[in-house]
Amino acid sequence: MSKLFFAKMTVPEQYSGKYYECTAEWLNGLSSEDYCFVVYEQKVRALWKAIEIQKLNEKTKVIFSEIHKFSDPKGISIFVSLKDFKLDLTTLNKCQKRTNNKGFHEIKLYNISLEEYLKKNEKNWESYVNDSSNYRKIKVFSEKSKISVSPEDVEIYRVPESNKFDINQKSDFFDQDILKKFTDYSEEIRKYKNKKKIRTINLLLESIDDNEVPPEKISLIALYDAFFCKPHLNKNSNNFSNNNNFESLENGEEFDDSENETEAFINAFDQVIFYGVPGSGKSFSIEEKTKNLNETQKIRTVFHPEYSNADFIGQIMPVLRNEKIAYEFTPGPFSCILKKAYTNPTLNYCLIIEEINRGNAAGIFGEIFQLLDREMNSDSINYGWSKYPVNNKFINAYIREDSELDLPDDFSEESGIRLPPNLSILATMNTSDQNVFTLDNAFQRRWDMKLIENVFGDTEEETNQRNAFVDSAKQITWEKFQTAINIKIGKMSEDAGLSSMEDKRLGCWFVKAVKLGNDYIISKDLFAEKVLKYLWDDAFKFCREKVFNNYTNLESLTRDFKGDKEFSVFKDLFSETEN
Repeated sequence: MSKLFFAKMTVPEQYSGKYYECTAEWLNGLSSEDYCFVVYEQKVRALWKAIEIQKLNEKTKVIFSEIHKFSDPKGISIFVSLKDFKLDLTTLNKCQKRTNNKGFHEIKLYNISLEEYLKKNEKNWESYVNDSSNYRKIKVFSEKSKISVSPEDVEIYRVPESNKFDINQKSDFFDQDILKKFTDYSEEIRKYKNKKKIRTINLLLESIDDNEVPPEKISLIALYDAFFCKPHLNKNSNNFSNNNNFESLENGEEFDDSENETEAFINAFDQVIFYGVPGSGKSFSIEEKTKNLNETQKIRTVFHPEYSNADFIGQIMPVLRNEKIAYEFTPGPFSCILKKAYTNPTLNYCLIIEEINRGNAAGIFGEIFQLLDREMNSDSINYGWSKYPVNNKFINAYIREDSELDLPDDFSEESGIRLPPNLSILATMNTSDQNVFTLDNAFQRRWDMKLIENVFGDTEEETNQRNAFVDSAKQITWEKFQTAINIKIGKMSEDAGLSSMEDKRLGCWFVKAVKLGNDYIISKDLFAEKVLKYLWDDAFKFCREKVFNNYTNLESLTRDFKGDKEFSVFKDLFSETEN
């Protein structure tokens, strides 16, 4: 008999390819002919059916067919409120957070068989998930209210004298193991200033006798978090003071009902400079690394020769207040992302610095440079935090200015600023000697360095780029040209004894192909204006006569290439690759 599961997908290739590759324990009882709601990036995106399970040495591969793909994916916190689901720990958290080595979690249906459920929705999946009447509501009443509600909805009563809530659940859609654990932790919640739990309780209090809280406002996951999960702090909690005074609470799992919550892309933090030749894919690598972060969790800036410490950190600027000029601190990208990380310690944030070596990095960072030294001992309670604080009253005041934000009691106007473990800094750097400034060893020592190799991978996009034609006869591909010109650059570098010429090699993505008809093409105009200009003005500017055929200026070179000469403008370009 077929069963229904949540399938938590985290690997983009597996999600797009409709398969799941894992060790057997991750299947958690899944068999062929079973159905799965696919959870990807915290949203339910499709209904799949397992059609084949293959054994691959020590791994198992499940092949799926797609029953339906939702054009309007629903956040998992809303989706689990569907009335057809029985409420148990699976629907509450396993597809939402940690999976404990299980990729599939069975969904128990409420008062309906799987066959009936599938038949009921087979032609109307889109309307089914978008129809608000199909979702449970949380209904809140004062103690003496006598209001009859649908058995599929959740009834909560407030008991004023004890400042507690009680649940009166007539139906059995609640798993009894959950129901009997219903407990009020409101005192602990308020004591430890857990703002998500407090928000849930406050919304319930505001909703008394209004009778209805839709899942978009308070999900069942948020309800479970507020009343079943005791607040706790872990070793990476918001420690802004210079002491290690943490109070250890019972360790439990915290749930976030935010639809924008993302998978952690970092292990505590990353501080990495991605370097390589122009066009090798440094920015793309950062984009891939941070793709699971919401855009509100990233801030990108670009260093350049005129970029200053004031631009990066912030500065006092004149503003018009009540028709009078006032002077206020205007935060830069560093202060903005730091405030977000401080005030949302359960989420990851990332500051992205493009072209870090095109500005005077030491001057731009200024005293903030000291914060790059982080505690690297994973056993330390301060793991990921800056070792040494920096006192900056403007950033401190900017972080504290919003009274609605929850900050630790010991973060006062005297507190020093540190980088927290949920804030990463990722940067790109061209190895080309066109950079305006060099990074000294003291600066580079505080970063991990990641070389982005100038090679093509095997994805469809990379294959299309590699095989793109750059001549009208469709004989020269981008890979053939790029390989030949990089060999030429290497040979010239060796002959001239100029090691810096190696940095002039063309990256795989220096220009990007576009699809025309059935082929991918790099246009002659784009090639001439971008690639030839770079080679003429930069890579071969001291040895042009050894590379190009009798040209004295760039204008005639590009004109002939755009005409009928094309690659004959080069001297013996492909001879070494053909030998």
